Amino acid sequence: MKSIRKTHLIVLIGVILIYCIPATCQIDVLRQNLEGKIRNFNGDVGFYFKNLKTGETITISAQDTFPTASLIKVPIAIHTFDQIEKGKLGYRDKWVYRDTMAYGGSGYLQF
Repeated sequence: MKSIRKTHLIVLIGVILIYCIPATCQIDVLRQNLEGKIRNFNGDVGFYFKNLKTGETITISAQDTFPTASLIKVPIAIHTFDQIEKGKLGYRDKWVYRDTMAYGGSGYLQF
């Protein structure tokens, strides 16, 4: 796993969580699986998982701050496709992001 990129690890953990959410998944088994996946990873990993039914949690460096990089694209894509499905946007519509729309923050969106 040393050559895996951080974004791939985030996706991997997301997939593990999605497939392990059913009640049959034991929290200790999930914790061991996640720790095993990141043990030899050459990078920073952090997450917080909470079973909303039982209240059990798994945390690894959950208090740490991580740069979000391109993660902003996921909610933007979800919202965009939702608006297309509702007929408020067209799939081939063109948008212009003007400099007057820019605001502070980090990354490319601030420019």
